Amino acid sequence: MTQKINIPDDTYREVETMLASTGEAMNVDEYVNRTLNRDLFFKTVRDIKAQTKDVDPDKLDAIIEEAVDAARAERRKQDPSVYRS
Repeated sequence: MTQKINIPDDTYREVETMLASTGEAMNVDEYVNRTLNRDLFFKTVRDIKAQTKDVDPDKLDAIIEEAVDAARAERRKQDPSVYRS
């Protein structure tokens, strides 16, 4: 799903100028999308850290490892060619 975000013309031009001056091969839409995704990622990391601050690190590692193994097994079932060497 694609949504539109309204950015004031002055701000749009400033971002465009900034990207051009840094040599970024990216347009304003890509920059906004990348920036929002990065912000959401770091917010999620902060939330998870806050929620798990009292969990034993070894137990947390085991839970994560178990979840990763389960996700990989499910992915292998859906597309066995994913893990071929």
